[in-house]
Amino acid sequence: MLPVDKRADQTIDAAIAEWLREDAPPAVALDADRVRLLLRIDLNGVGALLALKSDRAELHKDLAQALQQRLMAREMWEEQHRRVLAQALDALKGVGLNPILMKGTALAYSHYPRPSGRVRGDSDILVEPEGRARAFEALEEAGFRRPLSAGGSIVVAEAPFQKADLAGQDHDIDLHWRLNSSPVVAALFTHAELLANAQPIEALHPSARRLSDVDSLLFAAVHRRLHVDRPTHIHLNRVAHPVIDTLSWLMDIDLLFSSLTDEDCKRLVEQARLKGIADILAETLRRAQLRLGTKVSQATIDELE
Repeated sequence: MLPVDKRADQTIDAAIAEWLREDAPPAVALDADRVRLLLRIDLNGVGALLALKSDRAELHKDLAQALQQRLMAREMWEEQHRRVLAQALDALKGVGLNPILMKGTALAYSHYPRPSGRVRGDSDILVEPEGRARAFEALEEAGFRRPLSAGGSIVVAEAPFQKADLAGQDHDIDLHWRLNSSPVVAALFTHAELLANAQPIEALHPSARRLSDVDSLLFAAVHRRLHVDRPTHIHLNRVAHPVIDTLSWLMDIDLLFSSLTDEDCKRLVEQARLKGIADILAETLRRAQLRLGTKVSQATIDELE
């Protein structure tokens, strides 16, 4: 296990952010301790994305191979996960529900160069609150099982489901009947409101739908703030690491904001102010601007503040 060195970690994280901005590795990244660099890349969840964005000729051979290995592993996982996810969507649609994909998987198939570029461990699906019992039954009949959660009980707004792929590897689905377990966050959006603005994801599945860009951006800002304010841990190679303000979250923000039209941006500001989260969105956009160069006008920040 690497010794703690916060200054080195901050320097490497800044270099990774510059790499994502410029699509080329800065000298700081190339010269960094390789073990620490790869660990920070993994903790930021951007290994596969860096492999997709980088010219291998600009990388040292061992670094190029390490990133390519991460991309290949994600490609294999993605293919199997897509099949399991399609089974879940078919099961939910089959009992008359309207599932909406949220967070990483939704963006992987709509905003990233390839779905494998958005590293994640599961997929989040939102259904109507009144359809929770039907959703449980439909998923279980489709071969999904519920692993024991903490204390053996189901959390307030979501429940985990698992199903093995053809190779026996488990894939995780988080079924939500409210947006988040926090009552404050859950009250920000209703399923009906989100469904009215939802967009198709034909690249994933004919019936797949996702949160709109505006709704995704609002939720992504709140979701990030929840994790920053209440840090947890992530396990890599059986070692627990504190969850950081990952570049993958900020990359979501950058890609979402960059895709907005002028009309979308106006609606984003209106909705953020209406829902009382304008300060959270402003801070998130400033952070994405600082680290990834997200092109946010000062006028937009001023309106939010």
